[in-house]
Amino acid sequence: MNQPSYSITMLCIKRPLLIIALLLSVVVKAQEDPNDHIYEPERLVTQKDTMTVTGTIVFVLNEIDGDYHIRLRMDSNYVKLSKKNYTRQDSCIVLELVCAHQAIFPISCKCQGYTNKVAIPEIGTHMQVTGRLVYDRRHKWTELHPVYKMDETKQIPTELVRVRNGTSGTH
Repeated sequence: MNQPSYSITMLCIKRPLLIIALLLSVVVKAQEDPNDHIYEPERLVTQKDTMTVTGTIVFVLNEIDGDYHIRLRMDSNYVKLSKKNYTRQDSCIVLELVCAHQAIFPISCKCQGYTNKVAIPEIGTHMQVTGRLVYDRRHKWTELHPVYKMDETKQIPTELVRVRNGTSGTH
């Protein structure tokens, strides 16, 4: 009689290294997911699991919990921003890079065993950013939280865009 528990026991006895490798891969995968390291995730309402926007970095702040709070002035209206984005965030979407630096106040930190590998951009840099689009109920603004990927892009000057679209502005 071949029961599942017997098969698992035999696998553990005959292939202990395989079992250890499988368990380690699960632990490592969990540590790689920035969603697992969000402080008080219940305050965030997911609007879209993955969203990509482009724009210019206008503000970067390292928070006490180990996150970076970044303002991105979007190139287009990719996302409907909340009123607080306009009044408190300089008309920008908020980007949250979780666990991107050493926490100053570790009690509020969920970064143990995880370090974010997304590079911190400089102010004025044009970026393409991908993250989870959320509404933060506590702060009442729209964010990409967490940010999954951030790449510098080359911004095409507005004059070239007009010429390419057949509107040179000289009419």
